[in-house]
Amino acid sequence: MKKILFYIPSFANGGAERVASVLLNYWSALDKYEITVINTLPKENDFFKVNSAIPRSFLKFNYNLTGVKFFLEKFYRIYLLRSFLKSRSEVIIVSFMSSPSILLLISSIGLNKKIVCCEHTNYFLYGNKLTRLIRNILYYFFAKKITLLTDRDIKSYPRFLHSKITVLPNPLGVDGSKYNFRHGKIKNNNMINLLFVGRLVAVKGIDRLCSILNELKDIHNWKLTICGDGVLRSDLEEFVKINKLSNRVFLKGSVKDIEDYYLNADLLVMTSISEGLPMVIAEAMSFGVPVIAFDCPTGPREFISHNINGLLVKDGDINEYIKELKFVINNPEKLAILSERASSSVDSYSLSNIDKIWDCIFVGLNN
Repeated sequence: MKKILFYIPSFANGGAERVASVLLNYWSALDKYEITVINTLPKENDFFKVNSAIPRSFLKFNYNLTGVKFFLEKFYRIYLLRSFLKSRSEVIIVSFMSSPSILLLISSIGLNKKIVCCEHTNYFLYGNKLTRLIRNILYYFFAKKITLLTDRDIKSYPRFLHSKITVLPNPLGVDGSKYNFRHGKIKNNNMINLLFVGRLVAVKGIDRLCSILNELKDIHNWKLTICGDGVLRSDLEEFVKINKLSNRVFLKGSVKDIEDYYLNADLLVMTSISEGLPMVIAEAMSFGVPVIAFDCPTGPREFISHNINGLLVKDGDINEYIKELKFVINNPEKLAILSERASSSVDSYSLSNIDKIWDCIFVGLNN
């Protein structure tokens, strides 16, 4: 059985962390690989469950330092991680996200490890030009394989890395095809149940969301449930209070039973400024829930065909977004058509299909 080290700081609430937990639990259930996980934050930080049968090693990184101590901590992390890698017999290491991958590559120099670096956002969201240059150089010399979420993101990477790149979409975290639901059925009489799923941070377009909600006040047959937490939650709560939307907009915080919310939703609203490959779109679609989103880089366009299985609005065009949203709220028959087409649009993101790509990656490492 192939031995694999899997490196991710934690299984806290985040997109990459969710993908990692889903993938690891799938492999564990199949007893496919002998996996050991490396975390650098304690188990108490877990939001997503990982099969207890999977061995986990915890390296004690200090994330609360500043100034000179923070600078010295960087070298200490390299020492800790390198010492751990030296003690392990595994040759293949899978690393999630840019910063952990960079640290791992530096720590493993000269140790004869085959490292797969998995990116979970688009190219330009990591650091500045200098840090991206450093990442690219490390990837060229020390990474065996780089995985990206979309074909569109390949062109952002320098040509000298293209031979190392494999497009590896995220798998569905929850798959609505397993549930019995009726396409296009409005869940609550004539009330349209809108759903927002994501971190409440600037890049998710919370300001855009507020502008849009402000223009829906004259329509009464909608409600919005917001699943997610973040630094802008208090701002969003204040907006809801000031605009007297408390009977329309409901903030649920971070939730673990997201399936229940998809099953009760009629339309997912996404307002992101930038994404990697937002699996919330695919997950919603698998439940027959169409999505309205801005055509931001990257992700929504990979899932949504405008007016076919969802609504894709020119990036930043809030007026057009409001126009499209108002139309479907007032025309549930349109939602029914979009719902019918949505669920069949995401079959390729099933775990079994993503696992086949991983098989090809691991086979290629042996060549």
